[in-house]
Amino acid sequence: MNMFKNMFKKIAVFMLIISLLTMSFGSATIVAAESKDVQLVYGGKAADIYIDSKGTDYDGLSLVAKSFANDVSLVTGITPSIVTDKTKLKGTAVIAGSVGNNDIIDSLVSAGKLDVSSIKGKWETYKIQVVDNPVAEVSKAIVVAGSDKRGTIYGVYHISELIGVSPWVYWGDVIPAKKTDLTFSASELNFTSKEPSVKYRGVFLNDEAPSLTSWCANSFNGLNEDFYDKIFEVILRLKGNYLWPAMWGNCFSMEGKTDKLANAKHADAYGIVMGTSHHEPMCRAGAEWQKVYSQYGSSNKWDWTTNKAAITKFWRDGIKRNGEFENVITIGMRGENDTALIPNGTMQQNVDTLKDVITVQKQILKEFGLENVPKVLVVYKEVLDYWYGNSSVSGLKDWSGLSDVTVMLAEDNNGNVRTLPEENERNRAAGWGMYYHFDYHGGPKSYEWVNTVPLEKTWEQMSMAYDYGCRNIWIVNVGDFKPMELPISYFLDLAYDFEKYGTNGINKTEEYTRNWVRQQFGSFSTTETINTIADVLSAYTRLNQINKPEGTTASTFSISSYNEALRELAKANNIIANAQKCYDLMPTPYKDAYYQLVYYPAVASANVRRMWIYTALNKKYNGFSTKSVLANHYATLTEQAIQLDKDLQNFYNNTMSKGKWKGMMSSPHVGYRSWDSNGWAYPTVSRMTPASGSSKMIVDVEGSTTGYTSGTASLQAFTNIGDESYGITISNGGDKSFNYNITTDAAWIKLDNTQGTVSIGKTIGVSVDWSKVSSSSSGVITITGAGQTVKVNVRAEVINTSGLSEKTFVETHNVISIEAEHTSNRVAKSGQEWKTIDNYGRTLSSVKAYPDDISHTSYTTAPYLEYKIYNNSSANYTLTTYSAPSNNLSKNSRLKFAVSIDGANPIVVDTLPQGFQAGVNSNGPWTNDVSRNAHITTTTVNLTKGTHTMRIYGLDAGLVLQKFVLSNGALASSYYGPEESYYVGKIGSTHPFVKDADADKISDTNKDAFSKIRAENFDSQSGIRTENCYEGGQSVGYVENGDYVVYKNVDFGEGAESFLARASSATNGGKIEIRLDSISGPLIGTCSVGSTGGWQYCEDFECKVSEVSGKHDLYLKFTGDSGYLLNLNWFTFTKNSEPVILGDINSDASIDAIDLMLIKKHLLGVEEIENKKLADLDASGDIDAIDFALMKQYLLGIITTFPGQGAK
Repeated sequence: MNMFKNMFKKIAVFMLIISLLTMSFGSATIVAAESKDVQLVYGGKAADIYIDSKGTDYDGLSLVAKSFANDVSLVTGITPSIVTDKTKLKGTAVIAGSVGNNDIIDSLVSAGKLDVSSIKGKWETYKIQVVDNPVAEVSKAIVVAGSDKRGTIYGVYHISELIGVSPWVYWGDVIPAKKTDLTFSASELNFTSKEPSVKYRGVFLNDEAPSLTSWCANSFNGLNEDFYDKIFEVILRLKGNYLWPAMWGNCFSMEGKTDKLANAKHADAYGIVMGTSHHEPMCRAGAEWQKVYSQYGSSNKWDWTTNKAAITKFWRDGIKRNGEFENVITIGMRGENDTALIPNGTMQQNVDTLKDVITVQKQILKEFGLENVPKVLVVYKEVLDYWYGNSSVSGLKDWSGLSDVTVMLAEDNNGNVRTLPEENERNRAAGWGMYYHFDYHGGPKSYEWVNTVPLEKTWEQMSMAYDYGCRNIWIVNVGDFKPMELPISYFLDLAYDFEKYGTNGINKTEEYTRNWVRQQFGSFSTTETINTIADVLSAYTRLNQINKPEGTTASTFSISSYNEALRELAKANNIIANAQKCYDLMPTPYKDAYYQLVYYPAVASANVRRMWIYTALNKKYNGFSTKSVLANHYATLTEQAIQLDKDLQNFYNNTMSKGKWKGMMSSPHVGYRSWDSNGWAYPTVSRMTPASGSSKMIVDVEGSTTGYTSGTASLQAFTNIGDESYGITISNGGDKSFNYNITTDAAWIKLDNTQGTVSIGKTIGVSVDWSKVSSSSSGVITITGAGQTVKVNVRAEVINTSGLSEKTFVETHNVISIEAEHTSNRVAKSGQEWKTIDNYGRTLSSVKAYPDDISHTSYTTAPYLEYKIYNNSSANYTLTTYSAPSNNLSKNSRLKFAVSIDGANPIVVDTLPQGFQAGVNSNGPWTNDVSRNAHITTTTVNLTKGTHTMRIYGLDAGLVLQKFVLSNGALASSYYGPEESYYVGKIGSTHPFVKDADADKISDTNKDAFSKIRAENFDSQSGIRTENCYEGGQSVGYVENGDYVVYKNVDFGEGAESFLARASSATNGGKIEIRLDSISGPLIGTCSVGSTGGWQYCEDFECKVSEVSGKHDLYLKFTGDSGYLLNLNWFTFTKNSEPVILGDINSDASIDAIDLMLIKKHLLGVEEIENKKLADLDASGDIDAIDFALMKQYLLGIITTFPGQGAK
């Protein structure tokens, strides 16, 4: 019998393997190993890794070889050996080294087995080639030959990516897919890299308190070499090479654990080129001066004019200490703590002082034989003024002392470049650099939390910088490093391979994001899931770019104009829903990576947006003359959003990845009251007191801030071409619900609801049945309820567009609103053409003229855009233009376009406000535009009634246009402006119905007691909070004795027999009292929940319930000892005498292929089975290959019952 059972088990395992080999999930297909001939890992043995201990690159390669061996182990469980004696190599080997520094590679080159001519002498390139019989006893070798140390390292990490290890394996906890063997064909491995497009490509750790410093203190006891080794490694995995270290009170070269210089020594070993920030010259951290000044004199003043000798000695010692390492040495000088050099000095004083400073610094470098090392002057903030000089003082740009120094320009700290090299300056010998920001501590508002810079923004600005010649150094301020994983990847990839991703790669950011998501989650995700995750990443970042979380307030988005606030709320809710959907699909081992890379930044960002809109709606409904209980509804939602913000952060810091990232998510990000976080605060709400024992009907219509208890309101006009839909909200001013009824006097008025009950509030959609309207008409909606009547006037306007050509925009509501990409014609001139940048801007997209380094003094040479319009009146119309908040690209340039109507002489429009000064915090025009993420410019154009052609000429390089609005009268106050108008050929409504779904949660929607009810979908609660659950969704958590949750209108049908709870506990657990209709109502059962070993380890807990049927409000009351008791993820009831069918895993009353697939997914670790008893077909206690084989045999008709049938 045992022999038969073992044989059966072997057959089952074989069937499972065959099945799995033919399965495909997403784009990853498992291919049989026999088709491969290069075996990195095979049959339980890994190829050795050979590096030459005598090579000058050994210091770095020895570190990276260990890292690579660990990568292989993560995938296969087998760790390759690192070998330095070639006589010990056998079978298959990995041979890594740079040309001239590895004896085997050099011998292969000499023997003609390896051609390195394509990489030799180049910067950071590598060649991977499979070589047969490279040395005795080795049949095949994967040879990684680099042109230099970093080139070799990039090649090694290229193989890491091929085996499925993400660059974010440590920093994002991305777990690679497990594989037994790692085998390749030679064609999969053989590869020759290109030279990087930008020579030095790096990141700046900045504004690192409180998050990064807290995490480092918890994890490494400071910013020492243990921390920086992790940074060095990920920079190399991303093919970067350059770092400005953390500098808020930190001193990189003084913070080693025992050897103070360990950070710098490790950087040099890894091959990381070190620099220092824009105000930290000569290898000295800014914080060092006050620590050591007494070694050089008695004064601690950082003042060149009074303390030159001491500062010179200080710099000399910096070069003496760090000069032997590979550096790009920052020169120049600014004031202490990132301030101006001579704050009240004249232009002449500042320029002369900087020249003297740089002259001395270059002399010091010459003393140490370092006159030819790379040097950089960062033209940041006020230094830009000294770069240009003025009419009486020649600036640094004309000084020969900088001929051998890379000049690094900077943007305005908000992602908009401030100046770029003129054409005659672009080929300077030492080149140009660019300093960019994903994080900033400064005005007008600091942003130091999550990513707020979309890839499209980075692409547009940094591609332009490259086109203008900034190709020697790129560095980006990444704040705490996390959670900037995606933008860091993109920035460094763009710098490494500009030819692929740069100007010629327009509109590739969506593809890039999907590929990045595939790299992190593709081994187990479908294409649909990958695309949804990518959309979530793009959507939340764009939300943050439109208005940064720190600067959002309750008044940012209009609650009255264009339904703007609710449209914004819908966007936020959609981000949260999609992020949650993908979280629920994630297999448990991958949830930590998904949470930190996607879920947290997306959901937390959208939740902040929601928080402020709820606050605005609270104020709105408190502002009615008869206050509405919707005010209290939105007060509750605001408070829940505030709590969710805290819970999300707490989960990130303390639960995610078992607390690995404790302290990393600590930056304030809500309610900034000044440029920094001092005084930040969550929004506050107020509650109204409902009329006691009565009801009061309040009606408000979309577009109004008035609540009507009687009388007549009016909706904005409907048009046949716009096919608009609007909302009418009926709410209550009392504590008793009331019934309402809605009638109309016109058959063409469509309502999505005509009667019902209101306890709090309900929004009704109104539209027009245009098949019943032949000419412009008026009608009235009558709403009755609570003994009151309110009427609403409705106007339907029929607009005839016959005879209008395709893409003609038609005026409605006194407005023609045009998205810039929707041109009727585009004309190229002077070798320049307009191109659309998808998904870039506040609304739809943007248009920009390329090549983007050409300006025009006359419109006659400029490319142009054409728009056809039809306007209703002869009048002066206001043209409002929305453009990206870009800056002028040189001191004397602007950002202008010209507009012409029907070929008349153009009007020149400057999109930059008068007095505009980019990057100056005291400059109102700049701070206003960068805060709202747009230049908004108005001009007047005279139009006669009828059809016209509006032509837009691009005059200045760098101009990015997004939207035009022609209005006959003042525009309503709003953030975005009017939605796009109808144009001939446009499909769909110009103003679809949007409502707050949460406001309707009080409707009489029944919940099925016998389906899974998610615990977080309660209608009310006391004491609890929600937190993310590894199994999907959120759990009701932080449960203490006496807390409860309420689920209204639970339908028990003809009766329930038992209650099943999916719950967890890290303590001794507790009990769930199941009560009906009130907290003290009938007790129908008590479910005991025991310890599961952790808050994220859920188990099933079941109890019987006494007879219950029909509809009830369900109260779950938690009881137990002091402290937190349990987490509840979901629950359900079983029907009376409900049969349990073994094998019916999804409980749909049939055993079919879906059940087979569920077992497959469970065995692959893709998806957990909730009711494991139904899948344990042999009653062995486990779900394994035997159960899979039994299910397959059942479906093929080989067996008709399962061995476990009838088992208890």
